[in-house]
Amino acid sequence: MHPLIRNHGDQPRNPNYEKDIVYVTRHNKWVLNSIGIWPAVLEGFGQFLPKIAIGVSNLVLFFTLVQCVLHIIFEQKDPLLRLKILGLTCFSFISLMKYWALTARKSKIEHCIEQLYADWKQVEFQRDRKLMLKYGKIGRKLTVYSVVFMYSGGIIYHTIMQYAIGSYVDEFNRTIKLLVYPTYSALYDVQKSPVYELVYVVQCMCGYVFDTVTAGACGLAALFATHVCGQIDVLMSRLDDLIDGKFSEENSSLNVRLVEIVQHHIRTLKYK
Repeated sequence: MHPLIRNHGDQPRNPNYEKDIVYVTRHNKWVLNSIGIWPAVLEGFGQFLPKIAIGVSNLVLFFTLVQCVLHIIFEQKDPLLRLKILGLTCFSFISLMKYWALTARKSKIEHCIEQLYADWKQVEFQRDRKLMLKYGKIGRKLTVYSVVFMYSGGIIYHTIMQYAIGSYVDEFNRTIKLLVYPTYSALYDVQKSPVYELVYVVQCMCGYVFDTVTAGACGLAALFATHVCGQIDVLMSRLDDLIDGKFSEENSSLNVRLVEIVQHHIRTLKYK
């Protein structure tokens, strides 16, 4: 059982809450776990894995970004190529800023996830559960679309693009192999093996982090927005049933149903 689920004091009213939570959060969890943003679910040494993932991700991002900047300033003399590399560098810098923004708001993300778990635990009526699953399915699809779009573009850029660039022979009759991200030759000779292979692997890791940050941010937005939509639909459903009480607990009065609706509304408004 997920630790975040166990921590809630109230007994779950939804017997299927664990399965429902896994259904709506699975893809976001897969994506965000790899860059250390999803709340830790392990104990012992495992609770440090997100911090290690964040540290490694920042390291590979800095490794690539700093070399791009040094290459533009000290090595590249062609103005047109400088502009092209500057665009790549700006994209890398913005991706780094997005990653830092996610990291800085990790506690708020965890709070929203805990609230989501609590809402799924307290679903009492099958009609409300179906409404939430309806929007959970939409959020799940949006997450899958963003993941497929970002990763397919990233794989194409770092594989097909890498080989499309090809190589050339310089004035010293050396075969120069290019990389999708420029490097600063004063630090090391990237043409030597296994330096070239190691740098290429690090750049692929960098591209993975870039794509994961964007896909993860879109996935979180889809998850939380569709969850709120589901809560609003549940609220509207309860308002429609306020007078008759056909779908409420037996012997519940109108005042009790009204109080529950107000409490649910307040909880939904605080979901931010």
